[in-house]
Amino acid sequence: MTNGKVVNLDSSRKFRDYDKFIILMLSLVIFLVPLVVFLKPIKIDSELLRSLTGLQYNFDFFSYYKMIVFIIISLVMLLYFLYKLIRKEIILESTKFYIPIIIYGAFIIISTILSQHKDIALFGYLERYEGMIVLIFYLLNLLIVINSVSNDRSLKIIIISLMSSAFIICIIGISQILGHDFYQSYFGRRVILPGEYKAYADGLSFSFPKGTVYGTLYNPDYVGSYMGMIVGLAFILCLCLKNKKYKAVTGIIGTLAFINIIGSNSRAGLVGVVVALITAVVFIRKKIKKNILVGIIPLILIVIIFGALSTKGSTAIINKFKTTASEVTKICKGSEYEKQSIGSGRGYIWGKSIKLLEDTVIMGYGPDNFAAFFPKNDPARKVLKGVIIDKPHNMYLQIAINTGSISLMAVLALFIMYIITSFKLYFRAEMDNLYNIFGLGIFIAFLSYTVTAFFNDSVISVAPVFWILLGMGISINITLKADRDKL
Repeated sequence: MTNGKVVNLDSSRKFRDYDKFIILMLSLVIFLVPLVVFLKPIKIDSELLRSLTGLQYNFDFFSYYKMIVFIIISLVMLLYFLYKLIRKEIILESTKFYIPIIIYGAFIIISTILSQHKDIALFGYLERYEGMIVLIFYLLNLLIVINSVSNDRSLKIIIISLMSSAFIICIIGISQILGHDFYQSYFGRRVILPGEYKAYADGLSFSFPKGTVYGTLYNPDYVGSYMGMIVGLAFILCLCLKNKKYKAVTGIIGTLAFINIIGSNSRAGLVGVVVALITAVVFIRKKIKKNILVGIIPLILIVIIFGALSTKGSTAIINKFKTTASEVTKICKGSEYEKQSIGSGRGYIWGKSIKLLEDTVIMGYGPDNFAAFFPKNDPARKVLKGVIIDKPHNMYLQIAINTGSISLMAVLALFIMYIITSFKLYFRAEMDNLYNIFGLGIFIAFLSYTVTAFFNDSVISVAPVFWILLGMGISINITLKADRDKL
């Protein structure tokens, strides 16, 4: 590779002329959706939602308009894609990856049709909005990416869009770490409020501890999910790209993303990043052997960041790691309260969520219906009293409960297929072309997200980015496999 150019690759698939409009739409999704923050006052008409929340109105800043923007862009892109498909200007790939995608999509639709609460199943729960429409568009976008993003220029455009969006979110996160939250500034408050609410700007505040990063992503936990992907992708790009400008830019963004994870106090995000980066080091071991500084410099940088943040008193993430060790012993030896309190109450939530699986072996309760079926007046509950539990804090439980265990099997099959093909392609590969570099970088980002998903849920702030990256990863793997099969 020289200055980011692809060499020694002759598969016809990757030299297809990419469709500029589809790439523009995908870039808009991956750039714009995570950035959207704007107040949507919602009058709660549903008796179920009023009984669950105790509210008459909900004031949503982080999810409703993300959902609206995502659906509009995705719908426009789908209609255009279908038009091109009918005109045979786009030819569908022949791949086994369609099987689990179609199965998951079918169970999303069936679980919605059979749901007791179809309004929630269709449009989603308050401040979440991952109903059937959004979930199906995740999968449709995945299919569009697999069939439209195959050459190096289209890959570059989407990744540049992702990194640009991540940089903006990182800067907002840094402002929050420093105690000068952009959304608490005079300008920031007014940017996210409709005209009729600007008079209330001075009284606006979010319920996060000062110095904690939540960015534009609704919750510090989701900062861990999002930034974990960015760190994993940026790590590979920084170390493997030859263009010095790209190395510097991705290195800076990766560093800022890592700082944001620490500032979010997200153990899940840090665990995901650690697993992903260890895997990355194994995959690029040849490059590290050739230049030991390639492996040492990131470690030195991480130590410096930890030291700098600790000097400022931001040791919360370190303290959380200390408590993690004690939580492991509580699983076997702790009191009932200690067991329930593991993982900030996840011990209790997971235990009750697993029991819900007895009724969702085939069909789920319906997309985003978790809150409607989670026990609300449990006398055995000793933690999170008074807290509305609307999510299981585990994406895999979330899928199994909402759309059924069979749908979870389909998602896991999709992930496993992608993992196997990635290992075959990249474990011994030389990082000498953009397809290998982008492919490995996306795979490392995928690993970070899927590990973090054991502790976090799918959410509209982050999931669209994940599904588009997964589609890009699958598309690259199809390209590389076709090329190698010719050898």
